[in-house]
Amino acid sequence: MNSLEKGNRYINTEQVKSVWMRRIWQPYNDDLAPQFQTACIREVMTALNGFWDSLRDVYWVDDLQRILAAENKLRQLRLGKEVGLIIPLTLVTNNLQQAREFFYDVGEKMIAKLLTLISYSMKGSPFFFYTSVVKEEDLLDIETLRHSPMVFQQQIPKLRQLRVIYVDGMLLVMQHLLLSGDVLLEKVAHGKVMNYD
Repeated sequence: MNSLEKGNRYINTEQVKSVWMRRIWQPYNDDLAPQFQTACIREVMTALNGFWDSLRDVYWVDDLQRILAAENKLRQLRLGKEVGLIIPLTLVTNNLQQAREFFYDVGEKMIAKLLTLISYSMKGSPFFFYTSVVKEEDLLDIETLRHSPMVFQQQIPKLRQLRVIYVDGMLLVMQHLLLSGDVLLEKVAHGKVMNYD
């Protein structure tokens, strides 16, 4: 029998009938000396992966491998291009000079985003980096870029922003109507086409 315990909560695999996991959050312990952080996180994640594997015979809403694949932004871009979507010019780099040159190559219309999330929390976090419009002054002094690559893309003006999910034969769409960057209205369509114009 495999089990997982956190605080006063205890789960063993015999209790689990199904699993819905949107994202695996890496543990963090600020009580631990920095030189042990990486090794301890690796060990905890390995133990958790063993626990998930012990649940392989129950029903999973989302397969773990598909979750990991879906979080891979560069894979998403590649697949989008393969199915015929128009993909904005994209650069992944930790080289400040390359980022500056790309900024001018795309006519000073550029956004920046991280490859992964900084914060894994349902409560929100003050330490979060949203996709951001890059201005020329942002490129003057971002020496920290050399420590962590970022995604830079040609900025495409958006008329609409959609969130789309496909579940068991049903296409669910949520739309934000945008005007000057402000969200005006949200509409949700459940399994049917709705005209928003």
